[in-house]
Amino acid sequence: MKELTNDTTILGHKFNRRSMLTNTGRLALMAAATTTVTSMAGSAQAATTKVGQQVFTVLYPKGEGITFNFDYYRDHHLKTIMKLYAGLIDRFELRKGMPGPDGAAPNYLAVISIYVGDPEGFAAANEKYRDQLVADVPNFYPSGQPYIQIDEIFAIAEK
Repeated sequence: MKELTNDTTILGHKFNRRSMLTNTGRLALMAAATTTVTSMAGSAQAATTKVGQQVFTVLYPKGEGITFNFDYYRDHHLKTIMKLYAGLIDRFELRKGMPGPDGAAPNYLAVISIYVGDPEGFAAANEKYRDQLVADVPNFYPSGQPYIQIDEIFAIAEK
């Protein structure tokens, strides 16, 4: 670790010795390190969505004996999609269904939302790679039938 003098820059952020001795300084350093490591790893960051943007939604229903392999999807299928559709997707979400407030099982094991940055390019890539991606589905969702829907963001509300 770099020795702290009166003022120093760590991971592109300026700190002074006094701030590093306080919890505020330590938290700021941790935030800077997390941001830097996340960017270096190439992890997807939440993109700004906009009204009118297309979202490609895939729903994986639950059912008797139906399973969904989240690890395979995240580690293989998701990475394949992001490679094949490079630059056409603003954000990709893999969500896991959770029990409702009454404890009832979710209707869907998984829900995928792909925020499309370039609808024409996405459609062209989908024509080109659809068969390859469909052939991979049994590796993570072996006995179910997913539903695909194209949505358009109609309204956005943020805190």
